[in-house]
Amino acid sequence: MAKRALFILLVIVTTVSLYTPLAVSARSGNEATKLNLELVSAADIATIVIDDLDDEFIQHGTPEYWQESSIGYNDHMYWTYVNGDTIDNWAEWRPGLLPCGFYQVSVFVPRQNATTQSAQYEVHHRDGTEIVPVRQIDYYDEWVSLGSYRFGGSAEEHVRLTDATGEDPNTLRQIGFDAAKWELESPCLYLPIVVKDYGSGM
Repeated sequence: MAKRALFILLVIVTTVSLYTPLAVSARSGNEATKLNLELVSAADIATIVIDDLDDEFIQHGTPEYWQESSIGYNDHMYWTYVNGDTIDNWAEWRPGLLPCGFYQVSVFVPRQNATTQSAQYEVHHRDGTEIVPVRQIDYYDEWVSLGSYRFGGSAEEHVRLTDATGEDPNTLRQIGFDAAKWELESPCLYLPIVVKDYGSGM
């Protein structure tokens, strides 16, 4: 009988706050079944902030429609006018491949140039896409939570915001683009299980 090896990786979300590698061995006959347990803590993964001047902030659309002001997070923001149901200008905050876990996602809304009543933030996460409306006009230089979501499965996970707020362009309302933040709340717990099964015989 040929040698066989079975490898299993279990990923469990947990709220542990420590980093502890463990090894457990159990012998049966001449062979061992090994369980390696690794806990990754929130303290080991820093909060990720992407500002509008960072490379991970990507703008699209008509350049002359983009405006900028020396206010907001790190004293800079971009803004444009709302555009009804048509997308012309939009931007994305791309954190790259995040370590697996649940993250609180927030965006910074400056005190000016953010008068829309219906900014439609798209949170593209591990389990799908969530559209979160935000009345930017209600906020004044503050972080606004978009909710908690699981990340860590793809480099395509990101936050997207467009000028299609559903509001009439004649209102001249403005939509602000500033910083976005990912804060780890619950890291994943990895359980790599290696079971070696060596049969005997021909």
